[in-house]
Amino acid sequence: MARVNHKRVKQLITQEKHRYSDEQFFTSPLFMNYLQEIAATQTGRYSPSKRVSVKVVWAPENTGYRAATDNRVIWINAGHESITRLGNREDRFEDICGLFAHELAHVLFTDFLGKKACLNRLAYQKWYPDTPDASDPNFPDFESEFWAFCQEDAKSLEAARMLISELANILEDGHIEQRMMYEYPGVLGGNLKNMRKRKHADMP
Repeated sequence: MARVNHKRVKQLITQEKHRYSDEQFFTSPLFMNYLQEIAATQTGRYSPSKRVSVKVVWAPENTGYRAATDNRVIWINAGHESITRLGNREDRFEDICGLFAHELAHVLFTDFLGKKACLNRLAYQKWYPDTPDASDPNFPDFESEFWAFCQEDAKSLEAARMLISELANILEDGHIEQRMMYEYPGVLGGNLKNMRKRKHADMP
């Protein structure tokens, strides 16, 4: 992959909108290569053979996920309403880079196989990796009720899998973001912190 001119990226961020639209800039090969070069540098510290690609799309009609990763591709929707409503391109750039930092943190710190194993073992009434160490004396009764619910039908099992997955994601998101901000306090951690501040400021 050819080296990206990071100074040129910074220059284009401040270009007047009539010259380069957000869609043209954020979905350009230059910007995607800029993010991909950062990903290659950071993941290479952990695994020299790891290759993560970055895909930035412009899909304002997609109101679901703003960003996601499967540990191989980092996907970002730069046209999401939560990004396009921000006042200027510098803020939108920071928000997209913050999303990128969050997804890259998943690549660096999330145990994707462990999570998959946990959800798969639910179908066999097994915890992964171990049975929870519960101090509540009522835990055995709660556990029995939980497994009975899982075995009622396929929909019940899927509901339990979704619940555990969502709870794990909430806890994990906080953990990986703290690690990213602590271990990479520069561009990655700084943009992630700014994105979090804007998100919390919007909360009622």
